[in-house]
Amino acid sequence: MNSIDYWYAMVVEERSFEKNILEAMKREIPCMVSAILERSCNLSCSHCLYTESLSSKGFSESADITDVIVNMLTQVERPFFLHEGRILRKWHMDVFSLIRQKLPEANIGLIDNGTYLRLLGAFREQKIRLNWLDISLDGAETAHNLQRGNQKAYSVAITGLESARLVSDKVTSLMTLTSINYADISATVDMLFSRALVDEFHVTTMTPYLPSNFSIEITEEEFRVAWRQLVNVFQKYPDKIFFKIYRHQDLMKIAKAVGYEKFWKAFTRESDSPEGPAVGVGDGFVEIVIDNVAVRYFPASIVLTETFLIDADGAYRTGGAQQYTLQELRRGVSNQGDAINQYTFTPLTPTSKFAQVYEDSVNYWWKYWGANFLSQEKEAFQIIAKG
Repeated sequence: MNSIDYWYAMVVEERSFEKNILEAMKREIPCMVSAILERSCNLSCSHCLYTESLSSKGFSESADITDVIVNMLTQVERPFFLHEGRILRKWHMDVFSLIRQKLPEANIGLIDNGTYLRLLGAFREQKIRLNWLDISLDGAETAHNLQRGNQKAYSVAITGLESARLVSDKVTSLMTLTSINYADISATVDMLFSRALVDEFHVTTMTPYLPSNFSIEITEEEFRVAWRQLVNVFQKYPDKIFFKIYRHQDLMKIAKAVGYEKFWKAFTRESDSPEGPAVGVGDGFVEIVIDNVAVRYFPASIVLTETFLIDADGAYRTGGAQQYTLQELRRGVSNQGDAINQYTFTPLTPTSKFAQVYEDSVNYWWKYWGANFLSQEKEAFQIIAKG
């Protein structure tokens, strides 16, 4: 059994499988290596978890980050490299080139806001083609520009989508739901597919870390509006929409929108029925279908299995570390005086051993994060089960 199987058994049957989850996580070595190759950005998105930072290029050079990334990728099966941003720089093309040279079978993905077009010439010159390119679109023009803090952000994103197939085989767009764009799902999806700009559309909720995040977190009432629009787009484009949830708090919003009893039945349905398909289990997620909307829930307690995250200074860190600057993270103390060592697993080198680093980090993760998240998740599902 995998960690998600034990997790599901714990929340449904209320049995104790913590040790099993931990051991399973150690076996589930991620195939995806993701990297933050630049801490600065040309936008100031209100949903972003990054704190404002200067360029991190110097940190990356000192850490030999290109060699660190390639070293890690050579040690995993079915290697997949994801450039997580924040924005694409010219020297990042050399990272792509070395991966293609050393690992021609590797998949390469890029999350971008449309500014990759400034390096279109470099893509041609270095003969780099991506397997996957995501250009986020956070609603219609007004909402997108407001959420991105820039009046040209929407036009840049659309131009990027229009040219995306010049550099990538697959093109997707991600929308992060907030109180700004919750009513824009249907219009955004219809526009993208009517113009054949994307192959898939992904929707997720925001994980708030910074003050600017909390002020736009989607409310329960706003989520009800968003849910009706999700029902609409899943009916129109059933195989092209993906809805991913990482927080139990947002899963609770779904349960309240559709009703606790209806949610629990879908979550515990063991076989297909007229009411809907059986609950599904994938790599690190549970899929439940309600009102024909497929919801993929990635429990935060075991999310470490999803990707191996390398920060701009070559350190292996957990998600959420982006709310702090590299200077804060490297000294282990925030600017407010809080201890933040728990966000950093270990510095990496071009000779680090992937399996050993990951296994050690699972123990660290469970001590500081995983066990606490699991306790919160169990409590949330108990509330739903009781109605």
